[in-house]
Amino acid sequence: MQNSIIRTASALAGCILIFAGCIQRSSVVPDGKPISFSAGSALLRDDATKGTLKDGPLFDNGDKISVFGWHAGTQTLEFNDQPVEYGAGSWSYSPVRAWEWQAGEDYYDFLAIYRYQTAPPHPSAVTSSRFIVSQPYHITDGYDLMMAGVHREADETDRSRMVPFVFQHMCSAVKVIVYNDSQTTDFTLDAYRFKNIPAQATARVQINAGNVAYDWTGAQRTAGTELGGTEGIDCALPHGSAAPGYTGDYQMMIPESLDEELGTGTGNWPKLVLRYTKQGGVQEETEVRLKDICLLGANDEETQIPLLQWERGVKYIYRIHLKLDGGIVVHVQTTDWEVVEAETPGLLI
Repeated sequence: MQNSIIRTASALAGCILIFAGCIQRSSVVPDGKPISFSAGSALLRDDATKGTLKDGPLFDNGDKISVFGWHAGTQTLEFNDQPVEYGAGSWSYSPVRAWEWQAGEDYYDFLAIYRYQTAPPHPSAVTSSRFIVSQPYHITDGYDLMMAGVHREADETDRSRMVPFVFQHMCSAVKVIVYNDSQTTDFTLDAYRFKNIPAQATARVQINAGNVAYDWTGAQRTAGTELGGTEGIDCALPHGSAAPGYTGDYQMMIPESLDEELGTGTGNWPKLVLRYTKQGGVQEETEVRLKDICLLGANDEETQIPLLQWERGVKYIYRIHLKLDGGIVVHVQTTDWEVVEAETPGLLI
């Protein structure tokens, strides 16, 4: 494995005054240790099957994260979209960099994204007033976008220890389950889609004064556009079945407000669209405004509390009871993605 690369600097006579931060610093104080990383996370969705959320292992061999690292002492972006790869129980990257602590109030900020982008759109970093990394995302990208941040100060104990990323889910995970509650009518579920929801936006992670924050910006919606969901389901749902006739996969959605009309008075609310065909009939369609769907309680009891926001890092299961001879009832169940603060081994030198 590649040897550690350690950058050193000659001692300077006197001290250097960094005016931007009004901090006096002396020469570089290398300690000979490489900068290494570990990564725990909230549970990943299994992007191979898309139907389940992983409960271990958290990362697979060949998974890559993108790392950005700002060093205050040298005022440089030491890591800029650096791929760091998991394999054989550790994370590695090349060329390896060493800690270059300077005396005084020095610090490093690290921001990371899962997953590393091999094709556009690539993430970008801003280091002017605060350290921000942004990643454009379209819901057709479909992967479980996650971000993490770590602040490390020079006066910390064991300051050159491994950098532990604990990733946060940036998307909302949405699943649909459909029941046929009709008394006499069978039907085939053809498709479900979402309408008037954001197609794309930019996820951001930032560090300001040591505090890590996450948000989305620039969400774009187009009236009448259907996104997400699944076409060509062709699932026969017999009437009166107590078990769900159809269970969809978890889909990654951009967090958004569900009670914002796209154009006042247009009726373009975020909606769930169902398409189905009765036995021997023609395809029909039912639309439900997402803001009208209420939450299920802790014991699956019905509530009158509408769900008005998709939050990042939350799973939503829409339970749709379709009764063709009596209407439609939809409730939504919410749970957080469990956070697993496990660490995988870091860089081996």
